[in-house]
Amino acid sequence: MRAVAAVKAGTDLTCGGEYKSLLDEVKAGHITEAEITQSAVRLFTARMRLGMFDPADRVPYAEDSVFRE
Repeated sequence: MRAVAAVKAGTDLTCGGEYKSLLDEVKAGHITEAEITQSAVRLFTARMRLGMFDPADRVPYAEDSVFRE
């Protein structure tokens, strides 16, 4: 239920495996696929706005060591 509460509160990203239970939570009726989709759209919109899918030469901060692959 923690994963459900997190998604419903707008926490779209986690650094661990907390969201692995979401499929079971959907099956149990605790969260809808639409709510998960909305979370994914917010997450990928932010990633696109940050330039995470752009070529490195188009992203000004790509040279920073924190962002290197």
